[in-house]
Amino acid sequence: MTLKAHLWLALSLAFAAFTAQAEPAGRNSERGGEGVVLSAAPELDLGALERWVQEHAPEIEARTLDVSLASAEVDKSGRLPNPELELEWGTIPLGTSNPPDLEEPYANIPYYAVSISYTPPIGKRKARMKHAEARRIASSRTLKAEVRERALDVAELLGELATTELRLTGLGELWSAGKELVEVARVQVKAQSLPGIELDRLELDLARLEQQLLAARAAKSALLSECAAIVGVRCEAFRDENAARAFLSRWISSSPLGSEPDERPDLAALGAELNAAHAESEWARALKIPDPTIRFGYVHDRFLVSGNQQNSFNLSVSFPLMISDSGQAERKAALARASHLRAELGKRRARAEARAPRLRETLIREKARQEKLHKEILPKARAVLSELSSAADRRLVPMTDVILARRAVSESLFDEVESLGVAYGAALELIRELGKPKSL
Repeated sequence: MTLKAHLWLALSLAFAAFTAQAEPAGRNSERGGEGVVLSAAPELDLGALERWVQEHAPEIEARTLDVSLASAEVDKSGRLPNPELELEWGTIPLGTSNPPDLEEPYANIPYYAVSISYTPPIGKRKARMKHAEARRIASSRTLKAEVRERALDVAELLGELATTELRLTGLGELWSAGKELVEVARVQVKAQSLPGIELDRLELDLARLEQQLLAARAAKSALLSECAAIVGVRCEAFRDENAARAFLSRWISSSPLGSEPDERPDLAALGAELNAAHAESEWARALKIPDPTIRFGYVHDRFLVSGNQQNSFNLSVSFPLMISDSGQAERKAALARASHLRAELGKRRARAEARAPRLRETLIREKARQEKLHKEILPKARAVLSELSSAADRRLVPMTDVILARRAVSESLFDEVESLGVAYGAALELIRELGKPKSL
């Protein structure tokens, strides 16, 4: 084999090895992006949900861009305006020169000038820097408020998902017990020891439970889809009833204890916007001060026959006349923005203080109701259903009593789940209105 053939073989092997290593890596990384999943679990608190939203929610990118643009504006506000360089070639002769016998008129008549002009901002640079920094802080806090709001939206969906999981578990138990009872009733009907109408009633009740199960499963799928729409990744349900109940209990226990809003990012963002409006007002007031334009130039004149000075300097200062526009519109806009932001901030605080006592009252009552349902009413209803089912198997009571007992269990189950959901909703609204949840 020749040297050229050896080289081609080595290059081919190297390329094949590189391709074999590069392609699987790309596929793995692509699968890794697709494999990110938010699994509903009891340990998911507000901070964890905020991190998920920050990293994966697509709508957050617009707010993140605002922060980047505001940071760039801070850098720009600290820079001074650029000076202007002006080049001039003047007194270019047209027609007959004066005097007419002047040699090379285009070389001996025109003048050449170069000048530099600069307009320093008087009383505006510091105000502009202050306004830009205030806008940067406001955009950063607005981003934090947006992330928190979307995280609370995810928490609301997870709460509904948890109550749906509890409902599914209870309905599943009732459906399994009802299916076994229907099988027993069919045997009794064949043995002519039970009227056929009783079997029909049991089958209708089982069909009703099955429809409730299907509706709960459809609601579960819809909630997982909504969760993925907010977070930006696939969401998975709670692993079982215990995980769902632990999640709800954890958030209910973390409801804030205070009575006034504290550490709410949206209020902090409004406060930063208010500071930015005040800084904008200061900048607008500074617009009344006219900015001078200072010009320094050098002139080289070739028209010496007329007695002109060949080399000279010039210095000038010009001011704009603030007759029509001196920043009135900017001041009016800044003051209006500050007024409305101050009013919105006060109204949001007042709303939180008005809602908090009622929400806390709802939370306390629903927690007591849920505990009674979970520990007393529901176990008792299930025990009665179990006893009636056993008695019906021995044909001691009619099947109608079993159906009524099962419906009582179903209603108690729904009441218990509803109470837990209302308590969770009240706790979540307390976190929305009062700010930082209680750490557990």
